[in-house]
This record gives sequence, C-alpha cells and structure tokens, in this order.
Amino acid sequence: MYSKIPIVGYLLLFYILVSKIQDESDLSKDEYTLAYKQLCDSNGKAVSIELAEDLIACSIDDYKLYKFMLPKVFEMFGKNAVGSEALIAAICTHSDSSVILELISYIFLENLDIFRKENFTQIVIASLNWDGYEQVYFWNLVMGQGISFDWFLPLFSKLDYEKDTQACFHILLIMRTHGEANVQTLRPLISRTSGDMFTLNALKVSMGNPIQTILEILIQDDGDREKFVTTINNFMKKSLDAKNFCGDKKSSSSTKNTIPLSTILGHLDALRKFCLSKPSGHAEKALKEFNEIFSELKETELGEEFEELFVAVEALNVPPGKKSSKKLC
Repeated sequence: MYSKIPIVGYLLLFYILVSKIQDESDLSKDEYTLAYKQLCDSNGKAVSIELAEDLIACSIDDYKLYKFMLPKVFEMFGKNAVGSEALIAAICTHSDSSVILELISYIFLENLDIFRKENFTQIVIASLNWDGYEQVYFWNLVMGQGISFDWFLPLFSKLDYEKDTQACFHILLIMRTHGEANVQTLRPLISRTSGDMFTLNALKVSMGNPIQTILEILIQDDGDREKFVTTINNFMKKSLDAKNFCGDKKSSSSTKNTIPLSTILGHLDALRKFCLSKPSGHAEKALKEFNEIFSELKETELGEEFEELFVAVEALNVPPGKKSSKKLC
C-alpha cells in the first residue's frame, strides 16, 4: 500500500507530530513513535531514510505542511534526524530560504540541532557534489548552528580550493573569527601541498578590504604571531631532527609524524612572496624569528631551492642603518 500511496508515510508522520496522545499518557518518545518505526521496518528502510523520503513527498504535495512538520521532526525524532545525511540533503534540495530561516530560528532558540560531530566531516564531503544552491543552504544551516571550530579541522586536508569553493569560502570566514595559530590548526594547513591555494592564497572579502592569506587571517596580533612562530619552529626542528627534507618514502619511520621541510618552507616562501610590505607588518615580524633555524637549513639539500627565502629573512634581521651583504628578494 505504501509503495502505491506514498502519502501514507507523511500523514502517519503528521499524526505522530501533532497528536496529544503522548502528553496524555506515560509513553516515552520511543514507544510513541513505534508505529512509524514499524512502517520503516516493513519498507526495509532506516528511519532517517524514511523521514527524508516522506518529507520530500510532502514537500511536493503540500509545501505548507512540509514547512510545518520539518522542525517538529527534529524535535520528535532527534536520534534519527540530527546528523542524517539523507534528511539534510532533502532539506537543502526541497526547501526555500524561508524554511532555512525558520530552521535556523529554531536553532537559535535551542529547540533543535541539525548536525552532530560524529559524522559532520562525512556530510560536508558529501555536500561537495551537490548543486550550488543546495550548498548555499547547507552552509546557511552550518553557520546557523554555530558549530565549534574543531569540527572543521579534519576538513583541512580534504578540500580542493579550486573545486570546493563554497566549503572553502565558509571555512575561511569561520577561521577568520575563530581560528587560532596553534598546533591543531596549523598542522593540517601546513601539511597541505606546498603553495596550495587554500593555505596561502588570498581571501578577498567584501567592502574593499585588502586581500589576506590564510596565515594572515590566523595572525591578527602579536600573540597570534608568537604562537605561529613557536609552532612552525617546532615543526621544522622535529623534521630536521628526523631528516625529513622532502618526504622521501624511503626515509626512516621517524619521519612519519613530521612534515617535510620542503612543504613547510614552501608555505613560508609564499608568505614572503605575497605578504611582505603589508600595513600590519606581521609577515616580516614572523619571518624574522626563523633566522636561527634557517641558518641551519641553508646548509642542507634545501639550501639552493629556498635560497631567496633564506636571504630575505637574513636581510630582515639586519639592524637598521646597516646594509645587508645580500640582496633582499
């Protein structure tokens, strides 16, 4: 019957959501929603999948009813609805901006959540293949829930700056507000391919603000700069001790927990190329602090490849009024 008349599913769902039987009895939510779960079992589907399909059918038949039921589904079927990839995809596909706004309003009022940490990365990765408007609604919901910054860290190594524009853009905005120049943030960023656009290229914000790199987003003041310098110095010292210069697969097992020095230096070289002579002066102040370890690195196999970087940092450390023996590149 259900396969022939899909309306049965969302009408049963509607009855469960609006009935006052639970309020008038001692039934728990699990007991109260048992009939719907039995329907799901009879169809051989998980509750989260059935919810998504029934709401899609409802959105096609009666959009006002769909809009009415959607937040109530999260309240009544929290275990199955929150973090459901199928349901979130259905919402982003079959909703308009008014529905998204209403859901966000419920989030603000602490009546429901849309995402859960355990599978957040999985859902974001899945969303990368959605249509543009679906991704916009998806990130509206993400921003609305005010998700903790640490939820985004696993994504740093998975995003393609050229292809995953919505995800990269929103994560950069979140990073600008909540990111810190600590090990947890910098390690996945610095571990990306040297010269990678997500790590080093510009984030151009509206209202004519200047272009900033990711590292400049993280380095907003002297405290941030000190954290950045300390963390990157530690990365380089560990890699130097492990002799992990270029990430050679034949290197010893001690290199497994280190980042190739060529990768780290590649990002710092991009910082030199794109971020010097900016009003904040953060790039110059940060790079100056690497002079000591650079004096060791320039004697290694990387000395020729990053000669311009080493010379530039050496020149930055020349006292005012004294000419550098080498040209600043």
